[in-house]
Amino acid sequence: IIYDIDAASRHAQLSLNTFTWFNNSDNIRIENVYIDGDVGDAGAGTADVNVRFMWVSGAGPCEGLTVRDCHFYNMKWAYLTDNDSTSTRRHITFDRCFFDTFWATPLVFNLPNGACETVKVTNCRFKDNINPNSFDHFITWTGPNTRDGTFTGNTFEGTGGEPFHSEEGAYDWTFANNIMRIDDTNSTANGLFILTNSVNDDDIDYSQKRFSIHDNVIVKDGTQGNRAIFISYDSTTAEQERFTVHDNIIDNYDIAITCSTDIASEASIHHNKIYNCETGIAVIHATPGIADNTFKTIGTVAIQSTRGGIVGHQHFYEDVTDFLSVSGAY
Repeated sequence: IIYDIDAASRHAQLSLNTFTWFNNSDNIRIENVYIDGDVGDAGAGTADVNVRFMWVSGAGPCEGLTVRDCHFYNMKWAYLTDNDSTSTRRHITFDRCFFDTFWATPLVFNLPNGACETVKVTNCRFKDNINPNSFDHFITWTGPNTRDGTFTGNTFEGTGGEPFHSEEGAYDWTFANNIMRIDDTNSTANGLFILTNSVNDDDIDYSQKRFSIHDNVIVKDGTQGNRAIFISYDSTTAEQERFTVHDNIIDNYDIAITCSTDIASEASIHHNKIYNCETGIAVIHATPGIADNTFKTIGTVAIQSTRGGIVGHQHFYEDVTDFLSVSGAY
């Protein structure tokens, strides 16, 4: 199926949806669809080009959506949820799809007033998020009732903000066996950004828990970027819990791995290979869970801790300026 949205249709409506996934619609399968959203250069921040492949709305539960072997080109979103929806969506799969030249975030899994469960994004290709007026992502995974996500076997390439962005307490997810090669158009962009913050301004900071980032290749093309993996928080009381970051290859970032929260004893950062970065691993409080990482060609320091602590066995090769830096008081 070829679906080509012409300019006249695009500008005739404030929002144009190819499909709307509404109440009590189960077991939907969409395959071999090509969509050209024809957003064009006008896509940067204008209201009349809200071209979406699927708009998720309504209050009723829905279960079972599979999108496979589809090509989405020159759009704003491929999958976007209505923040006001109180629905529960389960068993969502995007497999072997190509998301090409987007002006916003292709996949947004976010139901702050409902729930989003059991999501798989596998074997997909993401290329070029090109809106110069915003800080968009390729995948957004967010919300206190968003859980059970598998993101594996995907490639992220070209220009973009943050390929993977998770916040507001989303939990039980894995990001593994992906290849991420993003150029330096946005020097402040992180590869993966995991953030603790509030939902709908309810003054509750939702920490994330039980997530794993492993066996990925994360490379910044061009000049050095910001952080390959950034685990952050917005409150001094909320901490990310029970996570592991291991067996990743990271190359050419300012900081390979940052954890700006206390690392719980259940968490670990181990067996990562870090090359050509200014700082290897930056944490608040080092723990023995930081172990068996490999550092080569590090401009400033391999491990930086602001509260001291203990680290496990590490591997240092040539051109590591400093092995360990401790600042501040515990």
